[in-house]
Amino acid sequence: MPIGSWISRLKEVVEMRTRILALAICVACMAAWSAGALENILFVFDASNSMNKPMGEITRLQAATDALSQLLTGLPDETRVGLVVFGHRESRH
Repeated sequence: MPIGSWISRLKEVVEMRTRILALAICVACMAAWSAGALENILFVFDASNSMNKPMGEITRLQAATDALSQLLTGLPDETRVGLVVFGHRESRH
């Protein structure tokens, strides 16, 4: 297998594993939420440059923003929510 194909395949595998991990975290949160166990939630939001890559017809950033918005609107009013955003910062010269 040529090195370029190998690297491309590795990127696909890493991206798929990342999506599976994110889905598993969402499922765990939803299970706890439906059991009434969520009082405090901290969302960690990736706003790095890689989130500008397309994911279907929208960017990863837009998909994450939409998902977070849907989660927030469905939370009970008494739930305390925190948000940590990390991402790309351009260097200043």
